[in-house]
Amino acid sequence: MPARTMLSSRSRVVTLLNAISRPAAPFFETKVQYAIRTICRSHLEHPGFQLIEDRYGNLIASFHNAAKPAMPCLALIAHMDHPGFDLLEIDGNRIKAAVMGGLPRGDDLLNTKVLIIDGDTVHQGCIREYADTEQKLVWMDLDRPPGGLRRHMFAVPDLERFKVDPPFIRGRAMDDLAGCAIALAVLEIVIRKNIPIDLMAVFHRAEEVGLIGAQAVCQSRAVPPHALVVCLEASKALENAQPGNGIVIRTGDRICEFDRNAERLLDSAAEQLDRKGVKTQKHRMTGGTCEASIYLAHGYETTALAVPLLNYHNHGEGKLEPEIIHVYDLNSGVELLHKAAVLLPAMNYLQRFYLKEDRKKRFDEVKHRLTGISKGP
Repeated sequence: MPARTMLSSRSRVVTLLNAISRPAAPFFETKVQYAIRTICRSHLEHPGFQLIEDRYGNLIASFHNAAKPAMPCLALIAHMDHPGFDLLEIDGNRIKAAVMGGLPRGDDLLNTKVLIIDGDTVHQGCIREYADTEQKLVWMDLDRPPGGLRRHMFAVPDLERFKVDPPFIRGRAMDDLAGCAIALAVLEIVIRKNIPIDLMAVFHRAEEVGLIGAQAVCQSRAVPPHALVVCLEASKALENAQPGNGIVIRTGDRICEFDRNAERLLDSAAEQLDRKGVKTQKHRMTGGTCEASIYLAHGYETTALAVPLLNYHNHGEGKLEPEIIHVYDLNSGVELLHKAAVLLPAMNYLQRFYLKEDRKKRFDEVKHRLTGISKGP
């Protein structure tokens, strides 16, 4: 993509982001799963392509096309969920719900309009009060009785689904549908151009409540141990990582710094893009913890890319507001990974670095939630 077109809001990655912008919350990602499966269906007849759903509902798309047997696989990681609400109890026109993930609390959350998702049926409601002193539970008033509480029902803030307002894109959940869209776009390019690498695109569940989907994938070793892992996120914009200056090579998160070997591939790609006038950034994004920390803990060579995000987790000015990303950053993320895929076969590798961390207990506590939600759109 020439530098002059990096601001194009009609690029393939923007189209993909629109297509997968469906309501989701931790453990309730089926609508996004369905959209991703639909997009991947066009690749199923291509030699070397495979799409599987693991026992926990994580989606793994793979393209096997490596020219050399010993060459590392490039694994792109993103998550499908966004902070939302788990519905617990119904009382007439009221529903008690648990807040899942990092949504605003205090007065900012009160009087927030919500959508109750019941399959293809949507009810409207409003958060009126907290149901506990810790502000983890809320009472929602609904527009009409929902006719019972079913296990597949959940709620999301009633915010704009998706809107292109050049040069920005606004939506309820840019974190991390932006990362999912970048992974899908790069997968399409690698298949179409028949780039001689093995590529995986992994779409996790339940990231917002403890990186649970990532832990499931790592424990099952669904990503091969020789993979070079790049976690894709939309992360809170910082002073040195602002929207519009290109995708951010994320050198670390709040917990730790990432792997220099994996980072080296992205640095090489960024240097070549810079000669063409395509901007990227490099910074440690400490606004949160991302799934790269889990992969590092399991011994993978791991780094990350971040799309700088405004209104992170819908934190606006005294109320919930749509998240905002810049079109340039989205497009440059695709270009950077496309270039990295081209460079991968000739890359020289450094010694591995491992982070030792055990999150198995946290995974065991909640893994039943991953298998307890019924499949479907």
